[in-house]
Amino acid sequence: MTDDVDDKLAKIKEAQEYFKAKEKDSVDTGKTISNTLVDKFSWLQGDIQKRIKIDQNSLGESVISDKQNFRQTEISSIFVPGSSIYLNSKGAEKSGIKNIFTRGFRALDSSAWQTYIKEGFNIIQSTGAADIKFEDMFDRWWLIKSITNYDITVTSFSLNTTTRLPNVILVEPDYVSIRYPSEEDLNMCEKYGYSSTITQADLMNKLAKAFGQKI
Repeated sequence: MTDDVDDKLAKIKEAQEYFKAKEKDSVDTGKTISNTLVDKFSWLQGDIQKRIKIDQNSLGESVISDKQNFRQTEISSIFVPGSSIYLNSKGAEKSGIKNIFTRGFRALDSSAWQTYIKEGFNIIQSTGAADIKFEDMFDRWWLIKSITNYDITVTSFSLNTTTRLPNVILVEPDYVSIRYPSEEDLNMCEKYGYSSTITQADLMNKLAKAFGQKI
């Protein structure tokens, strides 16, 4: 029994170190949500931020709607457990009243976006993690553990914390990037213990749905 526990702990440690290192990868190792919608979900190119609306379809599923081109994409197809998201601090830098003369109401949209991210930060603060700052939410790859119709649960191994972010962070699709998991990423998710709630088959089915193809 001791050997089994030691083996389990060794696998968890291996996964932690693996994902901790990957958090430091460049934002260019993934794609913005805007580019993902174009490349993977056949949205038309252009200023997607002006066209999107977070909505629900007739089945009550959360979706991103293209208001101009009458297209919908389920958020559960974009946020795949085992993938990672990156919140780009450039979006925060361009927000607020100080930028309204150069960006117009887009600057206020970015301020709202930060408010959604603060929901996740407030959850972290409620755990007593006073050493984690709001700025730490940005410019790192957060591993997506699970999704619901309204939010995603994400983990940072370098910060040693887990929190929830509302799906409406997608309102700034140029400043949220996603990186879909490799086979090694999925194996490390299993080693870490996500397999108790996320099966390999479920992960692969969600990936197939996201990529619009059989895997």
